[in-house]
Amino acid sequence: MQLLVAAVGQRMPNWVTEAWTEYARRMPPGLGLSLREISLAKRSKNADTKRMTAIESRALIDAMPTRARVIALDVRGQAWSTE
Repeated sequence: MQLLVAAVGQRMPNWVTEAWTEYARRMPPGLGLSLREISLAKRSKNADTKRMTAIESRALIDAMPTRARVIALDVRGQAWSTE
């Protein structure tokens, strides 16, 4: 199985890099794990936030391999139980 984590943002702070390294270390051997960082859409002082978000959303979708099962995480989402 291949697991691709795609995220918007680049040049993250050290704590994010350290967290990713620890997360990857905990994955079972044989699991293909990769990170694809998507660039933020160029923003200006009066940028249209909805348009920028749509550009980034399209880039995330385009980053997914054909026939991939996509699981999207949202900070405003609801937690799932382990069941």
